Amino acid sequence: MRRFIISLLLFAALILQSSIVFASDTTETDELLPEQTYLSAMGAPELWDKLSEKEKTPGEGVTVAVLDTGLSLSPDIEDNLWTNEAELNGEEGVDDDQNGYVDDIHGLSLTNDYDITDTNGHGTMMAGIIAMGRGNGGGVGIAYGAKIMPVRISKTRNFGIDDLIEGINYAADNGADIISMSLGTIYPTKDLKEAVQKASEKCVLVAAAGNEKRYASESIYQSGVYPAAYPEVIGVMSTDKDGNMSEFTNWCSSDEDIYNIAAPGEKILSTHLKGAYKIDSGTSQSAAEVAAAAAIMRGLFPEKTPDELRQTLLDCMEHKTVFDDAHGGEHRLLYLPDIRKIFEEQPVEAPTEPEPTVEMNTIPTTEPVIDIQKVSVKKANSIRVNVKSKKITAKKLKKKAQKVKVVTVKYARGKVAFSIIKNGTNKKIRKFVKINSKGVITFKKWKKAKTGTYNIKVKITAKGNSDYKGTSQTATVKIKIKIWRKL
Repeated sequence: MRRFIISLLLFAALILQSSIVFASDTTETDELLPEQTYLSAMGAPELWDKLSEKEKTPGEGVTVAVLDTGLSLSPDIEDNLWTNEAELNGEEGVDDDQNGYVDDIHGLSLTNDYDITDTNGHGTMMAGIIAMGRGNGGGVGIAYGAKIMPVRISKTRNFGIDDLIEGINYAADNGADIISMSLGTIYPTKDLKEAVQKASEKCVLVAAAGNEKRYASESIYQSGVYPAAYPEVIGVMSTDKDGNMSEFTNWCSSDEDIYNIAAPGEKILSTHLKGAYKIDSGTSQSAAEVAAAAAIMRGLFPEKTPDELRQTLLDCMEHKTVFDDAHGGEHRLLYLPDIRKIFEEQPVEAPTEPEPTVEMNTIPTTEPVIDIQKVSVKKANSIRVNVKSKKITAKKLKKKAQKVKVVTVKYARGKVAFSIIKNGTNKKIRKFVKINSKGVITFKKWKKAKTGTYNIKVKITAKGNSDYKGTSQTATVKIKIKIWRKL
């Protein structure tokens, strides 16, 4: 039997002056941005502008798993939904990527209906705080370039510890860079601790401190709320937009550092059910903001380990807040421009030699251009694809799966999908090799590998501009995969 424990704060974001908001049908501006006063309080526009100068998008290339009540799609979040390409391009009812879950195309649901759709609203709010898109007519997420991996561990305000553990394991094992948990319990288990420790080797974990107005060392809260109180997790407290301690937040002394940072948690606007928006308060919102900050950091520093990234984020926060309480003391305060000096201090890398390119004249000249460089051209006759050769021996394959980035689509304004096809056939190859949307090939199951020539099929479905909608273009490049069978 599963162990169900009442959540202390899952979805217990206080309904302080909570209200539902609707945006107009326009998609030219983010008309709700003026109501997101907390963004200015934490300096988000300033950091966005600096990133834009460096041609960077906040959170781009980063996946944030939101362990919560699921996700209700809307125009402001749907473009930032994580996709499991193996399941998307696979067979229905089959575990195509062999991760133990069938048809987990856009995330995972551990509820009894196996549907990631949010019917509560809490998970959708957290996702929006992190990654609402820009220019969709509503609000803006802090890391608006990140992808959201919804992991639905509950339909309501209660969650099972076993489901939380499984959700953490799934996120860590399926490519999440950040795990955001606006939930908690005062009854941690050994299994939960082990899951957090294991996941922290792959991801940065963030969790909410809770909304019970409790000092961490009081009464049954002697060790805090978990998983926020684990040393591997960034525990987040709440302030108002001026940096003052929220009346409802749990907290700790600065000496204990059970919780690590504070962020605005009052009157936070975000996405809600059925395309609506909601203003709500709680440490849940604060945790989502810090998860978004971690996503921005991950995008800037892909080479750092999760532990290095976690510590860098906390260390760079020079702004502080003083909790007006005998036990409070001084705490870090989330202020996004503090991140700015970190990446500005990075040494400039020497330019690398460009990879050889393969031109494929397989696209009709009457098709619209797909151009990531945003050149104002109406037509094109090719997609340019870079191909990098790589040798992998069966000896290496026997030890573990090998991942190699072999294909880079240079012109790609739209959704890119790859597939690998045996030369001379139309049959997709999945037994020993697979390819994701970023052109990364994973070789596995070496005993089933066969030497030969294979085609990488690149299909791009254009979107984002009325001139491109409904069009798709396909190009094919041949690669030779050789497997050494002598060990």
